[in-house]
Amino acid sequence: MTFQSKWGIYFISLMPIAIIPFLIYENGWSMEIIGASCLFILFDFFRMLVVNKDNQPTLHLMFMWLHLGIAFLITCFDLSFLSSIFLYFLIAEMALTYRMRQSLLYTTAAYLLYALSRLIVLDFPTFHEWSFIIPRMLEFAVIYIAFYFVKITKDQKEELSQAYQKLDESSKEVDRLLMENERIRISKDIHDSVGHTLTSTIIGIETAKKVFHKNSKNAFVLLDSIQASAQHSLEEVRNIVHEMKHQDTFTNYRQAIIHLLVSTEEKTGIQIHKDIPSSIPIQSPDAKMAVYHMLQEGLTNGLRHGKADHFHCVIMTDNQTVVIRLEDNGGGFEAGREEGFGLHAMKERIEASGGDLHIESIPSEGTSLICKLPVEKERGKTDGRQHKSSRSG
Repeated sequence: MTFQSKWGIYFISLMPIAIIPFLIYENGWSMEIIGASCLFILFDFFRMLVVNKDNQPTLHLMFMWLHLGIAFLITCFDLSFLSSIFLYFLIAEMALTYRMRQSLLYTTAAYLLYALSRLIVLDFPTFHEWSFIIPRMLEFAVIYIAFYFVKITKDQKEELSQAYQKLDESSKEVDRLLMENERIRISKDIHDSVGHTLTSTIIGIETAKKVFHKNSKNAFVLLDSIQASAQHSLEEVRNIVHEMKHQDTFTNYRQAIIHLLVSTEEKTGIQIHKDIPSSIPIQSPDAKMAVYHMLQEGLTNGLRHGKADHFHCVIMTDNQTVVIRLEDNGGGFEAGREEGFGLHAMKERIEASGGDLHIESIPSEGTSLICKLPVEKERGKTDGRQHKSSRSG
């Protein structure tokens, strides 16, 4: 239970204090009413301060039933209808904190006890005389339903907040794994290509130092060989750095996008309709990463701000353009609203990759992200055609 929820329940629990003066006034300073009301308030404070629902659920439920008994005692001494408000506050608190089965049983019991108290106050009259009690069942039902719907809304908000937190953690974990895999790959490249050359260079220098005093000519020949080997090693280091700048972190881009969508469904419980072709003609690593981050940001914003529970991801392609469309059924936003940091960063990445990002949003209907990128032909096929044409020339 959140901090705000606890204070809301405390406020509801303490509201009956405002009813006590009117209750006493209506019943002519009855000592029974005063004593039972004080007992109700003291018990309320004790229950809030000593019994914790999260840590002691069984004890808390038992105290709620005892509290209902005290409220019943007050209604037995009350000649007016004011005491029923005590029951309403208990019903509201029960609806906000417990599941339907327990809270509905509690509400039913509260109404039956209230009806019994009216019989006691009216000295068990005939049915015709106390039948006016039956319509008041509607009041109990309306109060219960209203506060139970408040509980449902509060629970859904907390679930969406937790789902967003899980999605954010998952996104950070994916980024961490990508960086870790890249680090491992670079370390392997350095170890395999550069490590051997440096080891040979160190051993060669030691040998040249030993040979120099005996045969300086052979030592210089050996040093020339070592220099050439070191130069070759330097070129390999430059090649590794160049590959780091242009390395494609996605071994299977289509599978990476599907994994992002499926893992989001599993972690949040939402539905994502996927329409993805067997091949996505995006070759540039920067463009791949830009689209991947766009989908991540779109899902995150739809969940966190739009409160969406259904997405539709479509990727279409022709000979010239790749279109990536992500739609949600969230709350949307008004046209002309200033873009946040996430949306602005999305646009910059897409535009830097030669594409275009368009955002459409209708309040209460949802948001659509439409990304268009030029089709990139595979380098191997392009190089092959160029090589073939040069040979024919």
